[in-house]
Amino acid sequence: MTMSYQKAATMGMIWLAIGTIVSKVASFLSLIVLGWYLSSDEFALYALAYSSASIFIAIRNGGIQQILIQRGAKSFSKLNGYFFKYSLWFNFVGMALLISFTTVISKIYENDKLIEIISIIALSLPLSSFSMLCRAKLSIDHEFSKLAKLDSYSTLLRHGSASIFAIFGFGVYSFVIPFILSSALEIALGYYFSNKFYISKLKLTKRKFFSIYSSAKWLILASLATAFVLQGDYLVIGYFEDKLIVGMYFFGFQLTMAIAVVINSGLQSVIMPIFSKLNTDKKRQINAFQKSFRIYSLLVVLITGVFVVTAEPLIHFLWKGKWDQAIYVTQVISFSMMTRLLIPLARSLLEARKEWKMTFKLLLVDAIGILLSASVGVYLGGLIEISLAVSIYRFLFGFFYVYMAAKKIDMRLSPLLLPFTKVFAVAIIAIVYVFYFFKNIILIDFEIYEAIYLGGAYLIVLVSMLWVFQKSILLEFFEYSKRLVA
Repeated sequence: MTMSYQKAATMGMIWLAIGTIVSKVASFLSLIVLGWYLSSDEFALYALAYSSASIFIAIRNGGIQQILIQRGAKSFSKLNGYFFKYSLWFNFVGMALLISFTTVISKIYENDKLIEIISIIALSLPLSSFSMLCRAKLSIDHEFSKLAKLDSYSTLLRHGSASIFAIFGFGVYSFVIPFILSSALEIALGYYFSNKFYISKLKLTKRKFFSIYSSAKWLILASLATAFVLQGDYLVIGYFEDKLIVGMYFFGFQLTMAIAVVINSGLQSVIMPIFSKLNTDKKRQINAFQKSFRIYSLLVVLITGVFVVTAEPLIHFLWKGKWDQAIYVTQVISFSMMTRLLIPLARSLLEARKEWKMTFKLLLVDAIGILLSASVGVYLGGLIEISLAVSIYRFLFGFFYVYMAAKKIDMRLSPLLLPFTKVFAVAIIAIVYVFYFFKNIILIDFEIYEAIYLGGAYLIVLVSMLWVFQKSILLEFFEYSKRLVA
């Protein structure tokens, strides 16, 4: 990796970290408010509405943002008019189809309110066309600070307005009205941050439309598979289980997934264009990936481990027992994230090398796996069994994805998996030690102090053991942290 690319990647990851913190705090604070003012039935209703609409949400923009980023600045300036009109066409068709299916969806889940909720989601689809162009341009230009600000402001508005709507009694609509508001803000800020770029006035002919579609078809299929990966378990659980289980599962899952969504989106916006610039030098590209993998995997283990050990006291403290049934869901899903969150990094490398077909195949396998694991959980029992079945699958597939990505580009696995296996083993020992030693040695009545105590104990044990057994990775991580502080 040349110094310019290394600096761009480093600064991109720093801004990603800042954006992640802002977004995570906003999401978590909003969930606290929503958890107080909304019922499990309302959470379940939103889960069903969003998962039902996810197929249409997935294909918005026709899968072209990654293609624009991959092609670079020259192609963007010349061809953005084609891509903008192509995106608008996809989004308006998606909106119309989604609205037309609302009646069928409401009958499947036997709730007429779904018609209104899904229709509001549908109206937000066309608004994403212009913001998609802005995000692509910011990524191409390596304007990661502006991209982080755009994501942060949008997240703050979405979660802030959702909280306000919930307080004022909007119920389940508190989830979906912010879709419109945040989309409108992204248009205004995206235009400003991307220096008010000019959209070329090119006529989108039928031939040009299908030419773009031919380039994007694997990305569209991958997006559809992603929709089932992210929402398929809700569809299965919602069809077979009652609203209480759906609501508890969704709530616990959202506590964990809030950070995953932010990292997935931001990470690929930063890393994929950097990897793309290194396509002509495979050796340096692989070295860059391996270094990113070491640092990122340690960050993932640090964060997810804290989630696992602090979930119980935090959830009980914040909602006074209302969502205690979601504690186990949060813990096991958080644990599965130790490998699951490695996927976006591996996917960025595949997309940078234009391995769209491989990306789709892996997502298709993942989508099928999510549906099957949720079905197994439903067959075995209730909330605990569903959470455990889905988490075991998600954990194993994280390893499988990294293995397949490395194999596809002829990368040796040992430089990736050996360091991660040591870090992961240390994390397991730290979690077990916290639960079976620290949790029992000092009994704390006030839950927030207990959460701080357990989280701190986990970090101390983890860092101490890494210092002994994996010092090089820890020092590398500290070096990047110093850059963030500076």
